[in-house]
Amino acid sequence: MKANHRTVIWAIVLALSIFSPQVSDASTFSDANWSALGSGVNSQVLSLALSGSNLFAGGDFNTAGGVSANYIAKWNGSSWSVLGSGLDAPVYAVAVSGNNVYAGGDFSMAGGLSANAVAQWDGSSWSSLDSGISGGYVCI
Repeated sequence: MKANHRTVIWAIVLALSIFSPQVSDASTFSDANWSALGSGVNSQVLSLALSGSNLFAGGDFNTAGGVSANYIAKWNGSSWSVLGSGLDAPVYAVAVSGNNVYAGGDFSMAGGLSANAVAQWDGSSWSSLDSGISGGYVCI
């Protein structure tokens, strides 16, 4: 039961720190110690998805860990990495299923390809999901 309690605390603390305007100070909580998520991202994180030890963040940012990351990035526990060339506008929802990462938001391009508000990252490239969606924000 103690591990579940720590997980809940971590999720609350992470949510509170990530949804603040100064995301570069984002941290995780483990026992009684804080750990920074590298140098963070340069603006707001609006959605998170966890897959194993990888944390995917989507939002209104264009750098993560000092590297160009257009609106979406992955934290592997020690460093940030990009998902191709990213997207062309903010990401409001991120989900992971198997090896695929799904992003939903206010974008029309994913990895340089047309993608109407929803796209899939397969670990090496972006693709659109059919003709996408129109008329509002996406929850995945």
